[in-house]
Amino acid sequence: MARENSTSGAVRAEDQRLRGISRSLLIAVGGTGHRVLLDIRQRMIQKYGSTDHVPIVSYLLLDTDEAIFTSNPNFSEAANLPSADKIHTSVHGVDQL
Repeated sequence: MARENSTSGAVRAEDQRLRGISRSLLIAVGGTGHRVLLDIRQRMIQKYGSTDHVPIVSYLLLDTDEAIFTSNPNFSEAANLPSADKIHTSVHGVDQL
């Protein structure tokens, strides 16, 4: 019985810590969006210790530049997005616009 109480107490503490944060998917487009997303991730790490501690927030980057797959040296390694959160895309027919 004590184990259940300690587990439920840990869940309540986790709920309190994340109070005010809604489930979110932050989507960034392009280089400027990438930098903004990294800044947000860095702030989350500073406040919560790790992005793993805020599992209700996810990240997605869309860009036409393959350089997105390299780490940004201006941010910590933890703040840089994993490759799974990045989508490289291309735009066709731009010359016809």
